[in-house]
Amino acid sequence: RVKQRKKHTEESNPAFFPQDWKCIVNVLEYWDEHGIEVDFRNRSWEHVLKQWRQELFRWWVCFQYETGCRPHETNLLRFRDVEVFKDEEGNQKLLISIPEKTKTGRRECVAPWYLLEGITRHKRAGLSMLERLNREHNLRVKARWEKGIKRKADRLKPEFLESIEPNASDLLFFNVFSQKGTRTNYSTTWYEEQWEALLVEAMKNPSFPQDCIHTYTMYSLRSTHITHELLR
Repeated sequence: RVKQRKKHTEESNPAFFPQDWKCIVNVLEYWDEHGIEVDFRNRSWEHVLKQWRQELFRWWVCFQYETGCRPHETNLLRFRDVEVFKDEEGNQKLLISIPEKTKTGRRECVAPWYLLEGITRHKRAGLSMLERLNREHNLRVKARWEKGIKRKADRLKPEFLESIEPNASDLLFFNVFSQKGTRTNYSTTWYEEQWEALLVEAMKNPSFPQDCIHTYTMYSLRSTHITHELLR
Protein backbone atom coordinates (compact mmCIF):
# COMPACT_ATOMS: atom_id res chain seq x y z
CA ARG A 1 0.00 0.00 0.00
CA VAL A 2 1.36 3.41 -0.99
CA LYS A 3 2.02 5.59 2.03
CA GLN A 4 0.32 9.00 2.00
CA ARG A 5 3.13 11.50 2.56
CA LYS A 6 1.31 14.74 1.81
CA LYS A 7 -0.13 16.63 4.75
CA HIS A 8 -3.57 18.08 4.16
CA THR A 9 -3.57 20.35 7.20
CA GLU A 10 -3.68 23.52 5.07
CA GLU A 11 -6.19 24.44 2.41
CA SER A 12 -4.82 25.28 -1.03
CA ASN A 13 -5.65 28.79 -2.28
CA PRO A 14 -8.14 29.53 0.52
CA ALA A 15 -10.86 32.14 0.09
CA PHE A 16 -10.95 35.41 1.99
CA PHE A 17 -13.82 35.58 4.45
CA PRO A 18 -16.04 38.67 4.02
CA GLN A 19 -14.40 40.62 6.87
CA ASP A 20 -10.92 39.87 5.48
CA TRP A 21 -12.01 40.74 1.96
CA LYS A 22 -13.24 44.09 3.24
CA CYS A 23 -9.72 44.73 4.49
CA ILE A 24 -8.31 43.93 1.02
CA VAL A 25 -10.80 46.35 -0.56
CA ASN A 26 -9.80 49.09 1.88
CA VAL A 27 -6.13 48.66 0.95
CA LEU A 28 -6.96 48.82 -2.76
CA GLU A 29 -9.09 51.94 -2.33
CA TYR A 30 -6.53 53.85 -0.32
CA TRP A 31 -3.30 52.50 -1.83
CA ASP A 32 -2.91 55.81 -3.65
CA GLU A 33 -5.54 58.30 -2.55
CA HIS A 34 -5.01 60.64 -5.53
CA GLY A 35 -6.36 58.22 -8.14
CA ILE A 36 -5.41 58.60 -11.82
CA GLU A 37 -5.98 62.38 -11.90
CA VAL A 38 -2.49 63.76 -11.35
CA ASP A 39 -0.80 67.16 -11.21
CA PHE A 40 2.03 66.81 -13.72
CA ARG A 41 3.63 70.08 -12.56
CA ASN A 42 4.32 68.87 -9.04
CA ARG A 43 4.79 65.12 -9.37
CA SER A 44 7.57 63.13 -11.03
CA TRP A 45 6.92 60.82 -13.96
CA GLU A 46 8.17 57.93 -11.84
CA HIS A 47 5.41 58.65 -9.33
CA VAL A 48 2.81 58.95 -12.08
CA LEU A 49 3.83 55.66 -13.73
CA LYS A 50 3.89 53.84 -10.39
CA GLN A 51 0.42 55.14 -9.67
CA TRP A 52 -0.88 54.03 -13.08
CA ARG A 53 0.53 50.55 -12.51
CA GLN A 54 -1.03 50.36 -9.06
CA GLU A 55 -4.40 51.20 -10.54
CA LEU A 56 -3.90 48.55 -13.23
CA PHE A 57 -3.34 46.01 -10.47
CA ARG A 58 -6.43 47.23 -8.59
CA TRP A 59 -8.57 46.69 -11.69
CA TRP A 60 -6.97 43.26 -12.18
CA VAL A 61 -7.88 42.22 -8.61
CA CYS A 62 -11.45 43.49 -9.07
CA PHE A 63 -11.73 41.57 -12.34
CA GLN A 64 -10.47 38.34 -10.78
CA TYR A 65 -12.85 38.67 -7.86
CA GLU A 66 -15.92 39.50 -9.94
CA THR A 67 -15.36 36.86 -12.64
CA GLY A 68 -13.61 34.02 -10.81
CA CYS A 69 -11.23 33.68 -13.75
CA ARG A 70 -7.92 31.93 -13.32
CA PRO A 71 -4.90 34.24 -13.79
CA HIS A 72 -3.79 32.51 -16.98
CA GLU A 73 -7.31 32.88 -18.42
CA THR A 74 -7.32 36.63 -17.77
CA ASN A 75 -3.88 36.95 -19.38
CA LEU A 76 -5.35 35.65 -22.66
CA LEU A 77 -8.43 37.91 -22.71
CA ARG A 78 -8.70 40.67 -25.30
CA PHE A 79 -11.20 43.51 -25.51
CA ARG A 80 -13.03 41.66 -28.31
CA ASP A 81 -13.74 38.83 -25.84
CA VAL A 82 -15.88 41.14 -23.69
CA GLU A 83 -19.42 41.97 -24.83
CA VAL A 84 -21.95 44.28 -23.17
CA PHE A 85 -25.54 43.02 -22.90
CA LYS A 86 -28.69 43.75 -20.90
CA ASP A 87 -30.27 41.20 -18.60
CA GLU A 88 -34.00 40.59 -18.19
CA GLU A 89 -34.26 43.57 -15.84
CA GLY A 90 -32.52 45.90 -18.25
CA ASN A 91 -29.24 46.07 -16.33
CA GLN A 92 -26.03 46.26 -18.33
CA LYS A 93 -23.66 43.35 -17.78
CA LEU A 94 -20.63 41.79 -19.43
CA LEU A 95 -20.48 38.48 -21.26
CA ILE A 96 -16.87 37.32 -21.21
CA SER A 97 -15.72 34.59 -23.60
CA ILE A 98 -12.80 32.65 -22.12
CA PRO A 99 -10.45 31.41 -24.91
CA GLU A 100 -10.19 27.67 -25.53
CA LYS A 101 -6.44 27.56 -24.79
CA THR A 102 -7.13 27.34 -21.06
CA LYS A 103 -7.46 24.64 -18.39
CA THR A 104 -11.18 24.01 -18.98
CA GLY A 105 -11.40 25.16 -22.61
CA ARG A 106 -13.75 27.74 -24.06
CA ARG A 107 -16.50 28.94 -21.74
CA GLU A 108 -18.42 32.08 -20.88
CA CYS A 109 -18.95 34.02 -17.68
CA VAL A 110 -21.00 37.06 -16.69
CA ALA A 111 -19.58 40.05 -14.82
CA PRO A 112 -20.64 43.57 -13.75
CA TRP A 113 -20.53 46.24 -16.43
CA TYR A 114 -18.40 48.64 -14.37
CA LEU A 115 -15.31 46.49 -14.98
CA LEU A 116 -15.11 47.25 -18.71
CA GLU A 117 -15.87 50.93 -18.15
CA GLY A 118 -13.12 51.27 -15.54
CA ILE A 119 -10.49 49.25 -17.41
CA THR A 120 -11.14 51.19 -20.63
CA ARG A 121 -10.97 54.55 -18.85
CA HIS A 122 -7.71 53.50 -17.23
CA LYS A 123 -6.23 52.52 -20.60
CA ARG A 124 -7.24 55.89 -22.10
CA ALA A 125 -5.45 57.67 -19.28
CA GLY A 126 -2.35 55.55 -19.83
CA LEU A 127 -2.28 56.09 -23.60
CA SER A 128 -2.65 59.85 -23.08
CA MET A 129 0.28 59.73 -20.66
CA LEU A 130 2.28 57.76 -23.23
CA GLU A 131 1.76 60.51 -25.82
CA ARG A 132 3.06 63.11 -23.39
CA LEU A 133 6.02 60.92 -22.42
CA ASN A 134 6.90 60.50 -26.09
CA ARG A 135 6.72 64.26 -26.73
CA GLU A 136 9.06 64.98 -23.81
CA HIS A 137 11.41 62.22 -24.98
CA ASN A 138 11.53 63.73 -28.48
CA LEU A 139 12.31 67.19 -27.10
CA ARG A 140 15.31 65.78 -25.24
CA VAL A 141 16.53 63.88 -28.31
CA LYS A 142 16.18 66.91 -30.61
CA ALA A 143 18.00 69.10 -28.07
CA ARG A 144 20.96 66.67 -28.13
CA TRP A 145 20.92 66.59 -31.93
CA GLU A 146 21.06 70.39 -32.06
CA LYS A 147 24.18 70.25 -29.91
CA GLY A 148 25.74 67.67 -32.23
CA ILE A 149 25.30 64.85 -29.70
CA LYS A 150 24.08 61.62 -31.24
CA ARG A 151 23.46 58.36 -29.45
CA LYS A 152 22.83 54.98 -31.03
CA ALA A 153 19.65 54.49 -29.04
CA ASP A 154 18.24 57.93 -29.92
CA ARG A 155 15.13 57.73 -32.08
CA LEU A 156 11.96 59.75 -32.21
CA LYS A 157 8.78 58.20 -30.88
CA PRO A 158 5.22 58.82 -32.17
CA GLU A 159 3.85 61.90 -30.41
CA PHE A 160 0.25 61.27 -31.43
CA LEU A 161 -1.26 57.81 -31.38
CA GLU A 162 -3.92 56.84 -33.90
CA SER A 163 -6.34 56.62 -31.00
CA ILE A 164 -6.25 56.62 -27.21
CA GLU A 165 -9.00 54.00 -27.30
CA PRO A 166 -7.82 50.41 -26.83
CA ASN A 167 -8.16 48.24 -29.93
CA ALA A 168 -10.44 45.21 -30.05
CA SER A 169 -7.36 43.00 -30.48
CA ASP A 170 -5.55 44.50 -27.48
CA LEU A 171 -5.06 42.35 -24.40
CA LEU A 172 -7.39 43.44 -21.62
CA PHE A 173 -4.56 44.26 -19.22
CA PHE A 174 -1.78 45.19 -21.65
CA ASN A 175 1.17 47.31 -20.54
CA VAL A 176 0.75 50.75 -22.10
CA PHE A 177 4.39 51.63 -21.40
CA SER A 178 6.06 48.52 -22.78
CA GLN A 179 9.64 49.43 -23.75
CA LYS A 180 9.41 47.38 -26.94
CA GLY A 181 6.33 49.26 -28.09
CA THR A 182 4.29 46.05 -28.21
CA ARG A 183 1.08 45.82 -26.20
CA THR A 184 2.00 42.86 -24.05
CA ASN A 185 1.00 41.96 -20.49
CA TYR A 186 3.06 42.55 -17.39
CA SER A 187 4.93 39.42 -16.32
CA THR A 188 3.61 36.90 -13.81
CA THR A 189 6.50 37.92 -11.55
CA TRP A 190 5.28 41.53 -11.56
CA TYR A 191 1.77 40.45 -10.54
CA GLU A 192 3.18 38.24 -7.78
CA GLU A 193 5.18 41.20 -6.43
CA GLN A 194 2.08 43.41 -6.41
CA TRP A 195 0.09 40.63 -4.73
CA GLU A 196 2.67 40.28 -1.99
CA ALA A 197 2.73 44.06 -1.46
CA LEU A 198 -1.06 44.03 -1.16
CA LEU A 199 -1.00 41.30 1.48
CA VAL A 200 1.76 43.06 3.43
CA GLU A 201 -0.39 46.19 3.59
CA ALA A 202 -3.45 44.18 4.61
CA MET A 203 -1.51 42.52 7.45
CA LYS A 204 -1.11 45.92 9.08
CA ASN A 205 -4.65 45.29 10.25
CA PRO A 206 -4.18 42.94 13.25
CA SER A 207 -7.45 41.13 12.52
CA PHE A 208 -6.23 40.10 9.05
CA PRO A 209 -4.63 36.61 8.77
CA GLN A 210 -0.99 37.18 9.69
CA ASP A 211 0.24 34.09 7.82
CA CYS A 212 -1.40 35.11 4.53
CA ILE A 213 1.89 35.46 2.62
CA HIS A 214 2.37 31.69 2.87
CA THR A 215 -1.24 30.59 2.38
CA TYR A 216 -3.10 33.00 0.09
CA THR A 217 -2.16 33.12 -3.59
CA MET A 218 -3.58 34.98 -6.57
CA TYR A 219 -5.79 31.92 -7.12
CA SER A 220 -7.42 32.78 -3.79
CA LEU A 221 -9.35 35.45 -5.70
CA ARG A 222 -11.08 32.68 -7.65
CA SER A 223 -11.83 30.82 -4.41
CA THR A 224 -13.15 34.05 -2.89
CA HIS A 225 -15.43 34.65 -5.89
CA ILE A 226 -16.92 31.16 -5.61
CA THR A 227 -17.28 31.33 -1.81
CA HIS A 228 -18.95 34.74 -1.81
CA GLU A 229 -21.36 33.66 -4.56
CA LEU A 230 -22.40 30.70 -2.39
CA LEU A 231 -22.82 32.96 0.63
CA ARG A 232 -25.16 35.20 -1.40
